Amino acid sequence: LVKILQLIIDPLRISEKKNKRGAPRKYSNKSILKIFIAMVFLKISSLRSMERTLKKNSLLKTACKIVGAPSYRTLGRRLPKTIEVIYPLVIQLLTFITETGLISWRLASIDSTILQASGKEEQRKWVDGKPTGKILQKPTDQDAKWGYSAGKDKYIFGYKLHLIVLVKPLIIPLCWMTTSAAPHDTNFFKPLSSVAYRIGRSLSRLIAVFLGDKGYDSYQNRNYAVALENARLVAPIRDMKGRMSGRRKIIDEFNHSPMGKRLLKRRSDVERLFEHFKDLFFVDPLPVKGKENVTAYLSIANLAYLSAVVYNIKAGRNPREIKSLIY
Repeated sequence: LVKILQLIIDPLRISEKKNKRGAPRKYSNKSILKIFIAMVFLKISSLRSMERTLKKNSLLKTACKIVGAPSYRTLGRRLPKTIEVIYPLVIQLLTFITETGLISWRLASIDSTILQASGKEEQRKWVDGKPTGKILQKPTDQDAKWGYSAGKDKYIFGYKLHLIVLVKPLIIPLCWMTTSAAPHDTNFFKPLSSVAYRIGRSLSRLIAVFLGDKGYDSYQNRNYAVALENARLVAPIRDMKGRMSGRRKIIDEFNHSPMGKRLLKRRSDVERLFEHFKDLFFVDPLPVKGKENVTAYLSIANLAYLSAVVYNIKAGRNPREIKSLIY
């Protein structure tokens, strides 16, 4: 962990904006970001616990380049502001990984996973097997919502992490969004693929194929992929109660062709990354509450994952061996 902070995070260029009002910040953006990356890697479950860890661990304080330890209130205040500096760091790490030739930008996969919210969940009356009735008890995290998880076949109270990953040969997180668990996946193909396109263009790379599950099957999404970069969205067709237009028949025929079958097999790569995330980091249930804090924390988790991949490449290790860096 200390090596990742010193060898990977330290050389990155991070914006350090000064406060226009009030006293200057005691802790730099880079130091605060290092603290949260350490929190993610060490699977620390609260900001209070992180404060106690910093007070006891002088080696970690040295790696974070801080004197003393920020209070949990300071950490809580600075957490949502880390969003401002994370995106440029992701670009820097992706640039390095791309230049090594270890990833291909031709194939990307999109999916989402529901993460349980921190604290008590919302209590509602269930109507027809759904939590849509009268609210009986307010939740700890009032930004979280109920959402249906097809994989677990149940409703979960929390947030959705929407993610696009590059899948060949390494599985690398490219861009992501955080929402409550309620919205349907199909609404987020356009904004996420737009971000993926901009990142690719900045690195002179283009994505040829987006892979998705049935949740992304819509004419609007398929047309948008073509308009964006002449790409193709490959996804199984949703059940339309026996109705099949000419265009849908062509899509279905491609999905059942040898190439279509090969591509759809790679669709599950993003699901494997989700399970890897949940195993590596403390993200389900989430250790923070509030939409802004959850968004920042999950962004830091993705940044931590990328930094671990870069460390392994520079150290001559297998880029996939991330778990061994933590335990």
